[in-house]
Amino acid sequence: MKKKILIVYASYGSGHKSVAEYVYEYFKEHSNDLEIKIIDIMEYGNLIAKLNVKMFNLCFKFQNSFSSTIGYELFDSKIATSPYKEIVRLLFKSDLTTDILAYKPDVLIATHFFGGIVMGKINKKYKLNTKIITIITDYASHAIWLQNHKRENAIVVSNEIVGRELLKFGVPAEKIFPFGIPLSSKFKKVDANTSKIKFKYNIKNHNLTFLFFGGGSLGSSYTYGYLKEILKLKKEKNTVILAHSYQAKEIIEIADETGDSYALSVAATKHDCSSFIMCGVHFMAETVKMLSPDKKVYLANTEAGCPMAEQMDPVMISQLKAKEPDRAVVAYINTTAALKAVCDVCVTSATAVKIVSKMKNNKILFIPDCNLGSYVKKQVPDKDIKLLQGGCPVHAAVTLSELKAAKKKHPEALILVHPECRPEITESADYVGSTSGIMSYAIKSSAKEFIIGTEMSITEHLQYACPDKNFYYLSKKIICPNMKLTTLMDVYNTLKSIGYDNAQEIVMSDDEIKKSRICIDEMIRLGE
Repeated sequence: MKKKILIVYASYGSGHKSVAEYVYEYFKEHSNDLEIKIIDIMEYGNLIAKLNVKMFNLCFKFQNSFSSTIGYELFDSKIATSPYKEIVRLLFKSDLTTDILAYKPDVLIATHFFGGIVMGKINKKYKLNTKIITIITDYASHAIWLQNHKRENAIVVSNEIVGRELLKFGVPAEKIFPFGIPLSSKFKKVDANTSKIKFKYNIKNHNLTFLFFGGGSLGSSYTYGYLKEILKLKKEKNTVILAHSYQAKEIIEIADETGDSYALSVAATKHDCSSFIMCGVHFMAETVKMLSPDKKVYLANTEAGCPMAEQMDPVMISQLKAKEPDRAVVAYINTTAALKAVCDVCVTSATAVKIVSKMKNNKILFIPDCNLGSYVKKQVPDKDIKLLQGGCPVHAAVTLSELKAAKKKHPEALILVHPECRPEITESADYVGSTSGIMSYAIKSSAKEFIIGTEMSITEHLQYACPDKNFYYLSKKIICPNMKLTTLMDVYNTLKSIGYDNAQEIVMSDDEIKKSRICIDEMIRLGE
């Protein structure tokens, strides 16, 4: 039996309806096992309710400070503070309850608090167990009704800033989901001076008072149309989008798979599709091609490379191997396919220690990152590990003085760093691990404050994932310019180009794939 979803909005302003429509379209496209219905709760409104809507929308039509304040103070806020029974009795006809009872939804998704109010009342009176999810599209006026949040099973907000505000109202962290729901492309930001509301609802440190808040990182009025088109094109062209964890939030949101470079490559092998788009850098797209040679692979931005991946010359490494044939070459996955072809085994930051310790060879040449290699060397002291000068210029730029300054500013925070950082940084950290390791540690930890020593986007993603925790940058310098090259429009344009001559496909010969894949297959074997 299909689960029943009831999506409820109220025809106030523009945000509630457009968010409800987006959720409806998304479920329709991605879920075949759901029965979905969408309603405007104001269609069940009596004369008082309809007059309320007209007056409310009239106030907002002028988009100025005076009308904004009137709209919030006279209508929305007064209704929000009224007793539930009074709201239902005064505004809605009895056939609303009748229709909801007839449909018996398993889940109700409301983009206006009216939906949650009504469903909460029906649940209580008729002993139903319908789960209630409320999406906050307008934080400024909706803040006041969050005092009565117990009826909701989940509250979806646009980003971690709003999530933190909800915590102040006593909303449990496990109920808060900062997803970022897109708004209609027609919806415009209202630049109203609403200092009165800002003061009353204690909204500080950001200019969000009158901006409908369904958007978050996905909600720009300029991006919604492209988001819908990307979802459509993905389906039409049977394409899977892969996004590295260092990508921006709007890229992460539309990706089918996210993670580090190796995790993405492995995940790609499990998809039955025609092509992949890699939102990352060139060597990552190559790795996907090696593990899925029968699929077409595209790099969303063809200029996105990795300086570390190209630091070592395959000819030089071959010469070093010839001088010491008993020294196995271990290549960090952040290397080109040509370099992998002359190496014995590949590793990731998450698997390097495990794989090196399991190798039969006692002598190891670790390339190209000497910082990761130094970390591995200390963890596996029984191996003779030789290092060459190379590494990630972004992580290597972090200094001990920056770490001490961050710790002085946030003395209670745990320091989590990537092993691509210098040895003096990793030695001073509370946890050293891969990108996925850092995120997992922070999410599972009982600690509430963290200093993050890897690409700055991870700090942002953790803020979304844990709105009840505080995350700080170890350094403002940890920004990967190559990872930041990829934009939502790059993804859109790449999708459009698939099937035409202007598509920038990653092309590798069978011989290149065969040679470069040997060290990856060995990594998989030793990593088990």
